[in-house]
Amino acid sequence: MPLAPLTLASFTTEPVRWLPGLLLSGAIAAGALHLAGQPFFVGHGLSTLTLAIVFGLLLGNTLYPRLAQTCAPGVGLAKQQLLRTGIVLYGLRLTFQDIAHMGWGGVAVDALVLASTFGLASWLGQRVLGLDRRTTLLVGAGSSICGAAAVLATAPVVKGRAQDVAVAVATVVVFGTLGMFLYPALYHWNASWDWIDMNAQQYGLYVGATVHEVAQVVAAGAAIGPEAAATAVIAKMTRVMMLAPFLLVLSFFLARARHGAAAGQKDAGGSRAITIPWFALGFVAMAGVNSLDMLPDAVVRAGVRLDDLLLAMAMAALGLTTHVRAVRAAGLRPLLLAAALFAWLLGAGLLLSRYLPQWP
Repeated sequence: MPLAPLTLASFTTEPVRWLPGLLLSGAIAAGALHLAGQPFFVGHGLSTLTLAIVFGLLLGNTLYPRLAQTCAPGVGLAKQQLLRTGIVLYGLRLTFQDIAHMGWGGVAVDALVLASTFGLASWLGQRVLGLDRRTTLLVGAGSSICGAAAVLATAPVVKGRAQDVAVAVATVVVFGTLGMFLYPALYHWNASWDWIDMNAQQYGLYVGATVHEVAQVVAAGAAIGPEAAATAVIAKMTRVMMLAPFLLVLSFFLARARHGAAAGQKDAGGSRAITIPWFALGFVAMAGVNSLDMLPDAVVRAGVRLDDLLLAMAMAALGLTTHVRAVRAAGLRPLLLAAALFAWLLGAGLLLSRYLPQWP
């Protein structure tokens, strides 16, 4: 159920109703944050967001239905307003200097991988596999940009339902985890058989431009060495920076599509209103502030920790409100779409990351 707009009056009357759901979401998020820092989960690239939605799904399909009436307002707040705040604070992880370090070749690789993967997802998901547009766009966003965080950020723009988001996140978990182990293995196989001339830095660009989650990128890069890991993280952060323009462009095209559908009759009035994802602009603004080095390191670190908590709470709330039967109803087609995109990232991403930066 959508939340009522936040007003001054609501801040004086709603906190009591929000508290149970926020405490539940916060407890799940705190558990996910703690476990994500343990060696086993770090080594397997299981991020806080992944663990939060798994715990949320477990509770959401067992104990939560008995608590839903009491917790629903706070869980809804976490899933909506806290999510948008978390996306804004995500900008504290980035600086525009990261893009400068990549060089135009590396930025071009990220942009081409993003655009081609999302374009392929849009065509393949709807035209070939017959998926609905929301699921298609969410799976495409998760595969082409930054995994679960991109799915969460894209959901308000495409008006995705909880089950659509859960399905898209599940594909990120499956193929991102597979990639985390497959990429280092491919690098070593390539070194043994000398198929393609690729150094650690080029491998890092390949990983950062194509692997789904930030945690998975770190694990796949560190498996080869510090140079590969550093390049992979910078490439990934540059790709994350493209989230905001991506959301703006997507909002524009969805508005055009809605306008075109409404203009089936010749004189269909109405404006081509664009739903601007303001939180995306806040994300860029926060990255800009961080780029100016105005904030003390302690403030930035605290902001990142707060952001981890807010996004984990949003993911936990999403899991709590998602029924497994709704995910099962989606069938195998989302996984087939994600598998095709994973194969595209492996192949096309390899060619782009290996050869494009050497172009004049």
